[in-house]
Amino acid sequence: MLRSCIGTVNGGNEGGTTGTAASVFLDGTSLRTPHRKEIAAQYPPTSNQHGPSHWPVIRMLVAHDLYTGLALHPEWGPMNGEQAVSEQGLLESAFQHQQQTATDHIA
Repeated sequence: MLRSCIGTVNGGNEGGTTGTAASVFLDGTSLRTPHRKEIAAQYPPTSNQHGPSHWPVIRMLVAHDLYTGLALHPEWGPMNGEQAVSEQGLLESAFQHQQQTATDHIA
């Protein structure tokens, strides 16, 4: 079933070779990091009705190639604070990065 879906999305080319559309699976998550002053400054902890959390939190988005299962370049940023990023913002960065990388690797 998965092979037929991939073949349909890739224009019938299961190998996903040059000239076909890539199929990716997107996975967004958040990560708690060890509490360090420099990490907390860049990735502020979250807070709730009881006050701020102890751990800095990073928002991350990873695209996985649907044919090979390989993870592509991850995108991440702070989940909280003035520089907070959304998963949609990370998705836009991931597509921009993928387009730059794709053109860099085409011979």
